Amino acid sequence: MKIQEYYQETSKNCDLPNFDIFNSIFDIDDIEHGNFSKKIAERMVDKFENYRKLLEEYLTADGSNLAVLNEIKGMNDKDKELIISCYTKCVLVDREFMILELSENDFSLFIKKSYETFEKIKGDIRKILEKAKDSWSITSEIKEKLGYLG
Repeated sequence: MKIQEYYQETSKNCDLPNFDIFNSIFDIDDIEHGNFSKKIAERMVDKFENYRKLLEEYLTADGSNLAVLNEIKGMNDKDKELIISCYTKCVLVDREFMILELSENDFSLFIKKSYETFEKIKGDIRKILEKAKDSWSITSEIKEKLGYLG
């Protein structure tokens, strides 16, 4: 059985989007063999992990990452609450995977729940990233106004 066949069969029971949509998000089309549900779950966890790491940098900015320092300057308390909320959901997906990995072999329900979580937080993460990106244009405008100081 190929991953696409497995996914199509699984998606019927789990109310997941079609293969192309899911694959465009989680890059599962190169999974060739093994426990397909676990491999799909691992790819999903990887995606959540990428977002979690970035959000964690915003929450624990210590001066070691200049990009993050610049980006959080323009964020208010509401933005920080959104970051905490998204961060928490990403951590929970990771922990659920770890628990499941130690106890069961069927990851179908995890895939369904994690996809639902992703759908809930992707808009919020996009807002955070847009705000972070916008901080760079504000910095550029300030630099232009100040001119060369050195």
